[in-house]
Amino acid sequence: MQIEQALHQYLKANNYPIAQFGRDIGIARSHLYKILHGTHSPTLHTVERMSTALDMTLAEFIAMIESPVAVDAVTTQVPVSNRKEH
Repeated sequence: MQIEQALHQYLKANNYPIAQFGRDIGIARSHLYKILHGTHSPTLHTVERMSTALDMTLAEFIAMIESPVAVDAVTTQVPVSNRKEH
């Protein structure tokens, strides 16, 4: 599975708004949309921030991306209290 597919499925399955996720990881919504549509690739630093925002280790995040299993079958809810406020 590609990073954009895994992220899109995870965010949708967990009712995590894309705009909020972008704020939580510190990138513009427009840039996040480009990542989600596969026209841009995130840097390693951005991938690390993504995993932190999703309350995963970097290894767990990469395993989720590489998994052929649908993301919504293996997701865990990210408590709203763990999401950054901006």
